[in-house]
Amino acid sequence: MYQWDAYQPQVYTFFTGNKSEAEQIDALKKAREKIAAQGNVVPPGFNAYLGALYASVGRFGDAIKALSAEKAAFPESSAYMDFLTSKLK
Repeated sequence: MYQWDAYQPQVYTFFTGNKSEAEQIDALKKAREKIAAQGNVVPPGFNAYLGALYASVGRFGDAIKALSAEKAAFPESSAYMDFLTSKLK
C-alpha cells in the first residue's frame, strides 16, 4: 500500500541527532523520488515530517508545500496540517 523507504530511518535519525536537518531533507527527497518512480505512494506522516524539517531550517515556503501535500494525500490530517501551517505564517 505504502512504501516507507528511508522514512523510518530518518525519523530515528532525528531523535538520535546523527544527521543534520539538511541531510535528512536530502534523504527524504531522494526517497520520495524513488517511491514515485516505482509507482508507489509515501506513507502517512512522510510529507508532514518533511515539512517539519523544512521549517526547522527556515524554509517556510517549502514547509507549507509539504504540509499541504500531506493534507491532500490524507484528508483526515487536515485540521492538524492547517494548525501547523497557521504557525508558519
